[in-house]
Amino acid sequence: MHYNPTPMDVELPWVDENGQLTTYKVPNDAKKRQTYLDIIGAAIAKMSVMYYVDSVNGNDLNQGTETEPFKTLAKACNTVPVGGSGIIVLKNNIKLNQNIYTKNKLLLIDLNGFELSSSFYETDSDVRMYRFIGNLGRTQIYGHYIKGSKIILPEYTGDKAVSAVYGTLFSPEGSCSNGIMNIVVGYGIEIVDNGYGYLIGIGSNTLSYTEGCSVTYNFDNSDRNDRAELFTGIVKDSDSGNPINVISKVNFSD
Repeated sequence: MHYNPTPMDVELPWVDENGQLTTYKVPNDAKKRQTYLDIIGAAIAKMSVMYYVDSVNGNDLNQGTETEPFKTLAKACNTVPVGGSGIIVLKNNIKLNQNIYTKNKLLLIDLNGFELSSSFYETDSDVRMYRFIGNLGRTQIYGHYIKGSKIILPEYTGDKAVSAVYGTLFSPEGSCSNGIMNIVVGYGIEIVDNGYGYLIGIGSNTLSYTEGCSVTYNFDNSDRNDRAELFTGIVKDSDSGNPINVISKVNFSD
């Protein structure tokens, strides 16, 4: 075996199977190795992306760049590759009007001084919220201490009951038996509650919730007055009273 570390292919004398003297080209190993690294690097780059969303001036046929932003948050989240990570920066207020599936993705949504809200829709039996659905991933909502960064739970003026499982902004998918849905909220975000629906719906699943720095809660338009009331589906240990299906800094005591 001949290793060629030179920056070019080389030809060496060689005796073929018929005993004839010929030449054998040895490829440039350094060049071949760099080609492999370039291919791997390009694949890794595609797994880590950054998109912008402008609900007013954007278009989901755009590339998602700062000058050509997407229109919907769903488009940006869906474009992040499964198994990859994406930073999504808002350029205007966003209201969800469809569910967003986040399984096996790391999403960091930068509110950038704008509002993230949702809306309700009615089924034959109950009222549900358009929401983030997923597991085996992590969704981070940051405000970066920019004034105006808010998560707003919507109002509801109908007469049906809001679902405790589906009337939530974040909820795990299915039984979530293979992993934890991880939610991080922080860095200067104000969470505004209008008294309907929930921030987190856990059901029988497992969820990790981390509350970062300087998160404030606004209950001015709500009958609720405690952040623990924004969670539903908590299962508590019969002896200690501690939640057993959520890992969180929120106080769930009665």
